[in-house]
Amino acid sequence: MRNAIGGAWLYSMVMVFTVFLVAFVSITLNYANAYKMQNQMMSAIEANDGFNSSSLEQMQGVISTYSYRSTGNCESGYTDGDFIGVLNGNKGNKNVDGKYNYCISRIKSSSAGSNNYTKYYYNVTVFFGFDLPLFGNLYTFRVNGETNGIMYPYKDFFD
Repeated sequence: MRNAIGGAWLYSMVMVFTVFLVAFVSITLNYANAYKMQNQMMSAIEANDGFNSSSLEQMQGVISTYSYRSTGNCESGYTDGDFIGVLNGNKGNKNVDGKYNYCISRIKSSSAGSNNYTKYYYNVTVFFGFDLPLFGNLYTFRVNGETNGIMYPYKDFFD
């Protein structure tokens, strides 16, 4: 009888270790994909000199490439409330829970650029969740990134 109980204990320890290993690998892979996607989105903003309709179109192409469906809450990450949330390619629209696919905020640089022009940075936030089939979405992680300084963002959505 002692061997049967010892075998069951060892079996349960192996199962717990396997669950933790699979969870770690899945979170790592999801984070890597979210980070790559966020970098491509920041590149689209930099290539189009700010967040405008061209960069929004490129960003939606990136999202469809990665089959991105995660949503998160933007408001808690921004103290001044100056952000644009995008859901399914429409800026400012939220889902029923008040969540977005990704968030963009424009930050005015404290230092002046060349010839005293204003320099802006864009902060891009994407989300990925730890979702288990039986338990649902346990936690939503954020991936934040900041673009290089952009001088004169022309006709963007913040103005």
